[in-house]
Amino acid sequence: MKKIIALIHLIIWFNVSNAQKTFVVEGKINNYKGKVYLYYGDESDSVITTNGKFLFKGKVISPVYSSISIPSKVMLGITPFWIDEGRTLLELDTASFKNNRFSGLDVTGKVIESGKTNKFIDSVNLEIGKIKSQSIPDSDKTVQVRAITDKILKHYPDHLLSTYFVSTNLSYYNKKELDAIYGSLNSELKTSSYALSMKNRYLKKVDVVIGERMPEFSQQDQFGKSVSIAEFKGKYVLIDFWASWCIPCRKENPNVVSA
Repeated sequence: MKKIIALIHLIIWFNVSNAQKTFVVEGKINNYKGKVYLYYGDESDSVITTNGKFLFKGKVISPVYSSISIPSKVMLGITPFWIDEGRTLLELDTASFKNNRFSGLDVTGKVIESGKTNKFIDSVNLEIGKIKSQSIPDSDKTVQVRAITDKILKHYPDHLLSTYFVSTNLSYYNKKELDAIYGSLNSELKTSSYALSMKNRYLKKVDVVIGERMPEFSQQDQFGKSVSIAEFKGKYVLIDFWASWCIPCRKENPNVVSA
């Protein structure tokens, strides 16, 4: 945790604009012909290279953490970058990602080569990833992940990266907590892409609590007829979750139905 807090101090504060901004990501990629994928925020896009060159255009509300990949067994090993208004130039080498070059601005307003923000994000994501991969109860994972994200949020409540880490770890917060976090953000940050994504997703989030009324929902049966949970009011209802690709689950389903 000390390492994370120390790295936080490398980040420089910036103002978030709520207007739609046009961005351009232009690049060259050596020794490759085919599709190139761009991931930014909750959005993605793809283009086919022409003579080793590619071009993406789009709009963002605020700076968005982004990455480039190509279809292969291994993700193209490049350092993720921030998309904001303006043009970002990339020179990529499939033989060695260490040879990749960037030209543009990162979220701190410094040239991407400084890499401070990316190193911070990578270090936090690495630590959170290690927690998620542990064979421990989900409740313990929640405590450990929240220890990281809550500390970042506490020290830098008005920084875009705070909403980034919360929005990418929503499953560790309940709806009430997310509502409080969004309400605590300043007016500018509330319009950022990560805050809006967080709001849109937690508004759809349903907290099911023992002893509380079951949220109403509808689902089609095997005949395509819509069935509402409200139709079973006053009755005991068994809801069994299983995957259609799970052969043992499908074999067991008739027994569940007969029960």
